[in-house]
Amino acid sequence: LLQQVFGALSSSSWRCVASVVGPMQSAVQVTGLRSGRFYASRLVATTTAVAEDGQQQVDFAATSSQVLPFRTLPTPPGQMQAPALAQRARNALKLKWNLPDETGGEVIQRYELLVTPQPAGWEGAPADEQGFTQVYAGDERSYKLGKLGPGQRFSFKIRSFNVLGCGPWSLPSTFTTQASVPAQPEPPVQVASSKDAATLQWRPPAENGAAISC
Repeated sequence: LLQQVFGALSSSSWRCVASVVGPMQSAVQVTGLRSGRFYASRLVATTTAVAEDGQQQVDFAATSSQVLPFRTLPTPPGQMQAPALAQRARNALKLKWNLPDETGGEVIQRYELLVTPQPAGWEGAPADEQGFTQVYAGDERSYKLGKLGPGQRFSFKIRSFNVLGCGPWSLPSTFTTQASVPAQPEPPVQVASSKDAATLQWRPPAENGAAISC
């Protein structure tokens, strides 16, 4: 019998993980356990008696053994869910994230958050070979990336660390800053003229995330 331990033993949480018939087998491997978790195990020996009619079997359970506590080996964390959007503005995106589903049995110490493309004017770490730039490293579960332009699209991914190392990168999530009014256009340029007409030309201003209608 086995149960995962969350502080104190629970009399209703024991479950049978292996059943051995006969006295010859004295070891069993239990699979499907979680990394770095505490478990308790005990052994119950059962005697089966056959009624005189030879048809009905009756099981007699002896007193169980003492409880053996043990812990599985801890591992680095598992893959995290992609970062989620907490807040969006014209010049900023705030991201949030949860603990990984599998912590590896150790405390999560910190997170690393990457973004692509690199924000304009970025003065931190350079981008890696895949074009991702580290914008946050710490133990908080949210981060606000500022100094962005309106209507810009960014992709993020994250990973976590415990004492044994880092987990794999999450899948990317993509968000766009809020759109804004167009940028101020440059003055028009005269490209041709006649005695009663002139041709003016200009460059379209930055759309800032929304198409220019007029």
